[in-house]
Amino acid sequence: MPGGEYIVDIYIGELGNISDIKLLRNTRQKLDAKQGFLGDKAYIGEGFITTPYNPHSAP
Repeated sequence: MPGGEYIVDIYIGELGNISDIKLLRNTRQKLDAKQGFLGDKAYIGEGFITTPYNPHSAP
């Protein structure tokens, strides 16, 4: 992206059965510590990933 503001893709493929979040956790140290991330509901609970919030699903 212009100015290097966004990372569009982090990793392309990995042999074996490994989840996306595990790949991100294993490679995050290679990225800027201030880098933020957007993720779907599978990433809820990870402090460095912004996930969707649905006020109608809150208890």
